[in-house]
Amino acid sequence: MKKLINLANFTQTIDKFNEGKESIEDFLKQHNIDAVELMLYEEDIKVSKEIVHGLHLRTWSYWMDFWKGNHEALLHNLISKENIHELYNGSSSKALVDWYKKEFEIAKSLNVRYMVMHIADMDIHDIYTGDYRHTDEEIVSCAVDLINQAFTKGSDILLLFENMWGPGIRFDKPDLMRQIYEKVNYKNKGFLFDLSHFALSQGDVFSLDELKSSINTALKQMGELRKYIYGMHVSACSLGNSVEKMREGFDYKSPLLSSSLEDRYIHNLTTVGKLDMHRPFEDELLKDIIDIISPEFIVYEFLYQSKDTLSDWIKTQNSYL
Repeated sequence: MKKLINLANFTQTIDKFNEGKESIEDFLKQHNIDAVELMLYEEDIKVSKEIVHGLHLRTWSYWMDFWKGNHEALLHNLISKENIHELYNGSSSKALVDWYKKEFEIAKSLNVRYMVMHIADMDIHDIYTGDYRHTDEEIVSCAVDLINQAFTKGSDILLLFENMWGPGIRFDKPDLMRQIYEKVNYKNKGFLFDLSHFALSQGDVFSLDELKSSINTALKQMGELRKYIYGMHVSACSLGNSVEKMREGFDYKSPLLSSSLEDRYIHNLTTVGKLDMHRPFEDELLKDIIDIISPEFIVYEFLYQSKDTLSDWIKTQNSYL
C-alpha cells in the first residue's frame, strides 16, 4: 500500500519545500511517503511528475445551478455575473467540460495512477440551513453527463469518485454508486473513500468503534462495488452529529445574506474547517479501518500552514499505522 500526502501547487507552498538544500523529494523520503496527490491552482506544475501519483481534479462544491443555468440561484450565491464567470472560467456549462478536459490532458502528461473528483453539490447557504434544492439522484445524473462530455477518450488512468458529506455520493446508497459506475462511459474508474467525509455523513455515530461498525455496514451494502475502492483519504473525524450541531448554532439560517463574496468564502471555509479538520487521525483503530477498506493507496489529507507542521503531522500519522 502506497502512502501519499496532498499537495497544492501554490508557489508559496512549493517554495517552502525547496528552502535550503532539501527538496520535496528529500522531504517525502525522510517521512516515508511514496508520492503526492497534486491539486492544481496555478498553471506551472512546479514539481517533478516522478513524485505525482494522483491528481485531485478541481472541486466546485457548488456547481449544479451553473450546470443547469439557474441564474437566479447563481446570483443569490455569487452576487454578480462577474463573480460567476470568474469562478467557473466561463459563462456556460461548457466551461466545466473544458476545464476537466484540460485537467485530463495534464493527468496524462504527468502519467498519474489516478484522478479523483467529488460527486456532490451544496450551495453557499445550504451549509448552514441543510435546505438542499438538489437530490442525490439529480446530482449523480448531472455528474454522469458532465463526466461523459469531459472524459471522452480512454486511458490507463483511474477516474475515482470521492464521497462527500452533503448531497451527492456519500456511500450510503449503493444504487447511486452502481448508477455512476455503470453510466459513466470512461472504462477505468472506481471510488475513493474519504474517512472524514464519511464520518460527517453519519449523524448517529458518536465513537470511533461506532464509526468502524458503520463503515463495515456500508461496505457490506456495497457488495461487489467495494472492490472498486482504490484509494482512501485519511484525516481526523468529527463525530457526534457535528453537522447538525453546527446548524443549530446558526438557527438553520444563512448568516451570509448581506455579506460580500469574499466574506462568504471565508465564513464557509472557517465553518467547514471546524468539521472537516484535515489533521491527523490519532487512534490505533485507524489500522483496522484501513484493513477493512483495503485500499491500494492512502493519502494523508492535511491542511497545514507550515512545512514544520506538516512534518510533525506526518510523523504523528505514521505512528498510528
